[in-house]
Amino acid sequence: DPAHQVLTLPGDFLITNLQIEVAKPIVRPLNGKLEVWRTFWSFGRPNTIQLGCIGLPSSSDDVVGIDGFGTCDYGDLCEILDRNPQFDDITGQPSCFPEAIALGIPEDQCTCEGVIAPKVYTIDNWNKLIDFNNLDSGFLISLAAGDYELRATATNRAGEEEACIGIRVPIEKAATGGWLFGRGRTRKAIKN
Repeated sequence: DPAHQVLTLPGDFLITNLQIEVAKPIVRPLNGKLEVWRTFWSFGRPNTIQLGCIGLPSSSDDVVGIDGFGTCDYGDLCEILDRNPQFDDITGQPSCFPEAIALGIPEDQCTCEGVIAPKVYTIDNWNKLIDFNNLDSGFLISLAAGDYELRATATNRAGEEEACIGIRVPIEKAATGGWLFGRGRTRKAIKN
């Protein structure tokens, strides 16, 4: 249903299912790049611009190696995985991300090489909530409105594309509250 595929700000959305197909073994380096385009309407015509890489503020919860959002190059994704190990809360032993475990990747083998075997990995009923309710509605939210297209790619050492994910996210300003100081809340579900 297309009505469930619009993100209204402030608001949140729910990713209900996740499916990833790995077609061949992963080999280092696996270089990641994110490209983001925004289409907005001006004077009755669509205008599309590519967003630059926007630096993210640092915090203790940051993923080491992910320091920007927008059209950014992230370097070797396997190295980022190596630099951000997960640990079991009870034993303190190295573990894997909960989503990776749910996909069937063994807890003690959360690395790129030889672990993520070629197959289709699925998490049904993942129900991952992405929450933007704390954003203040107003002028900046109005500027954020538009259709966004994201393209994430991973390339091998020779620059050949190994993986690609394309996502389109229409964003609109919440209609409640007023354009400068109002706040609105909504919830949308996005299914894969």
